[in-house]
Amino acid sequence: MTEATPLAAMGRMGQVRARVWQDALAAHQAGRLRVAEVRASDFVGPGAVSALGGRIVRRIRQGSGSARV
Repeated sequence: MTEATPLAAMGRMGQVRARVWQDALAAHQAGRLRVAEVRASDFVGPGAVSALGGRIVRRIRQGSGSARV
């Protein structure tokens, strides 16, 4: 997956997530909101164990200027 991977969800929840992201991105581009997107094949959230959650999401939540690993 890359930034260029299209949002092509087939299921209802995937379509909802894609729409939420498109709305958030539009607000970010308009300067109304600062947002970041995490797209992966791994689960992210409370109780999930992943390198992504441990290294990147934590930095974003702490307000780090860079979320790069």
